[in-house]
Amino acid sequence: MNGLRVVVGIAGMLLAAVRIRRVLRAWRASSRRPELQGRVVLVVAVWAAFGLLGLVWLAQGLSR
Repeated sequence: MNGLRVVVGIAGMLLAAVRIRRVLRAWRASSRRPELQGRVVLVVAVWAAFGLLGLVWLAQGLSR
């Protein structure tokens, strides 16, 4: 079970990093339209929380 938590933790952090990078790149490509700023912040915050959850699972998997 610990190995699974480590793998899921790493995968969650990588997925979150890729998704955040993709959202920010698309926003920059659209000339940073102000009407999308709130949505971009929300999406980045959700994916950052998912990445933190992955970090927690990774730490739990390594500590046991």
